[in-house]
Amino acid sequence: IHPYYKSGWNRVAVYDAFGFQSARFLSDFRHKDKVRTYVSDRANYAEVLDLLDEAEHPLFLFNVTMQNHSAYNLEWTNLEKTVWLEGALKGRYPWVDQYLSCVRESDAALEALIQTLSQREEPVLLVLFGDHQPQVNTSFYESVFGKPLDELSPEEEQLRHMTPFLIWANYDIEEQEG
Repeated sequence: IHPYYKSGWNRVAVYDAFGFQSARFLSDFRHKDKVRTYVSDRANYAEVLDLLDEAEHPLFLFNVTMQNHSAYNLEWTNLEKTVWLEGALKGRYPWVDQYLSCVRESDAALEALIQTLSQREEPVLLVLFGDHQPQVNTSFYESVFGKPLDELSPEEEQLRHMTPFLIWANYDIEEQEG
């Protein structure tokens, strides 16, 4: 499921090529509350929970969220400003502040999803990952690394593209970090 338009990035053909039996896009969503201009993670997760409730058999669901997608210069009208850069970066990158506030809202939505899933009797395995770092101004990344991006070492360039992942289950699995 993906709470955005099915026309972008050839999504219909790609999801079909992946072997998914069905795909749901923005026009199919029942829950459409937004953060900034995108369907919120809370609404997205409500859609996921509905699909789990309706499933008559084990379900593999690939869910792509939109709440934290760029651009980060969008109006804050329905997003509380909760996180700001500090120190030398304070006030220099308001779009990064917006991204970080979006991430904080995502954390709260994920916490609520996990609390709900932890109460379910059927086994649930949740894997979350980011597909790329936020697309913010190049000068922000240069401030973080302390040099122009074209001077990054291969190791630094790899760090710039690394995204975290999380695996959670409502049953016992071996815990690891790293």
